[in-house]
Amino acid sequence: PLIGLAKTSIDSLLIDLSSFIENKDQYVEQKLEKLTVLKSIAANSAKNKDLYYQYSVYSELYAEYKSFKYDSAFTYAKRMLKIAHKLNNTEIIVDAKINMSFILLSSGFFQQSIDTLKTIAPDPLPTTLKVKYYKTLNRAWIDFADYTQDNHYTPIYNAMGNKALLSAIEACDSNLPEFSFLNGLYCLRINDKSSAKIYYEKLWDNTTISKHERAILASTLSYIYGELNEVDKSIEFLIKAAKLDIQVATKETVALINLAEILFNRGMLDLSLLCVNQALEDANYYGAKHRIAQISNILPIIEGSMLRTKEKQREIFMLFSIVLGLSVIGLMLLAYTVTKQNRKLVNTKRKLSSTIESLRNTNKELSEVNRIKEEYIGHFFELISSYIGKIEKLKKSVSRNLMLSKLSEVEKIMSNIDLRMEREELYASFDSIFVKLFPRFIGRYNSHVGEVDKVSEGKSHAFTPELRIYALKRLGINDNETIARFLGYSVTTIYTYKTKLKKRCPNPDANLDEVLMTIQME
Repeated sequence: PLIGLAKTSIDSLLIDLSSFIENKDQYVEQKLEKLTVLKSIAANSAKNKDLYYQYSVYSELYAEYKSFKYDSAFTYAKRMLKIAHKLNNTEIIVDAKINMSFILLSSGFFQQSIDTLKTIAPDPLPTTLKVKYYKTLNRAWIDFADYTQDNHYTPIYNAMGNKALLSAIEACDSNLPEFSFLNGLYCLRINDKSSAKIYYEKLWDNTTISKHERAILASTLSYIYGELNEVDKSIEFLIKAAKLDIQVATKETVALINLAEILFNRGMLDLSLLCVNQALEDANYYGAKHRIAQISNILPIIEGSMLRTKEKQREIFMLFSIVLGLSVIGLMLLAYTVTKQNRKLVNTKRKLSSTIESLRNTNKELSEVNRIKEEYIGHFFELISSYIGKIEKLKKSVSRNLMLSKLSEVEKIMSNIDLRMEREELYASFDSIFVKLFPRFIGRYNSHVGEVDKVSEGKSHAFTPELRIYALKRLGINDNETIARFLGYSVTTIYTYKTKLKKRCPNPDANLDEVLMTIQME
């Protein structure tokens, strides 16, 4: 609901609150776990004949339930009252009656709450109980006044509430935080909001008060800031109060209700509805009839406003849909025409791409062939020139000896000609140029043949007959007769070399020809 609103600290707090509401169940689970433990203790305490111990356990359960669930809190308040009468202890009976009165007014039974308090004589009570009595009486009359909203009775109830509040202040120890809280409350009752603000801001800095008390304090500060036209601070503290209520799983609360009204007035309908629905869920869970009635007055207004907003949005959406529909039809007609033309262009482009790719591959092959030719032709021109020089020198020497009839010298010259060495020099020259053109060839060859057929990649580049056969094939010489003539072998020998090499390969099924023929020049 808050997308696009996180521009101020308030918007940031609202986002945080939205997250708290979404995760509220985890706090309720923590509360229920604690209650389960206390109920187990209570079950065991029933076996214990120590009524004071039973009373203290029920008192703890009541304290946990009094702002969480009315019917459970009411059940334990009755048990406490029953035990108190058994103990016949005046102070404990009064404490139990005050607790009963508090839980009655929390659920909207104001008259019953006041009637219960009327059975108590406050004067002989110790200070703590007296303050608790007058605080509860004050809240009962004030809440009754707010609920009644009657020109005759409301002022009377408010006056009764103020009288009880003054009695609570008079009885309270001035060193306790509660004294400041009561004084601040009285300042509010007499419309001295500036003094009330001082009391409550001082209390807010007190770290000893509980989270539940801080929630009540934050809610009260929010009201004060609102009355003093400090709107942003009012909203800020109301959000803090709502978050604290969720943290301690308080179901009897007004913070979310008040916040829903403020957000509604600010036009934040989605978040306002989220808050009011959560407040209604809490009120139903607790069983607070007066809160349900209060929310029932607000909820239809928010939902009606949202309904009108959604109706306007629907009308705008319908108009937009019609315009969009017409635009889509126009675009479809345009798309059909463009697609038809594009199809022709795509077909033409595909043919051109195929032709260009074919030419590119052909150019690449021609470039490779040309480079091979340049390297080998240049080298073999040099080699042939060297051989012609040798033959010319040999011819002169033989002719001179024949003229002088030195046949023995001629025979000696002829016997010194080593054709095997000449062929080895030719092969070494071939190998050297090939390695220069294909430096990765030997490495790839070695990776596919057995250990016995691997070739050293050192400076000598001494090729084996098998490697030389594949080198010639990589240069494009695929005719076995040509290869045989160059290497001085028979065609059968060439076949034999290749067959034996494949058998010795670690993976005989691998296509060695295909692997080696794909190696590129560098």
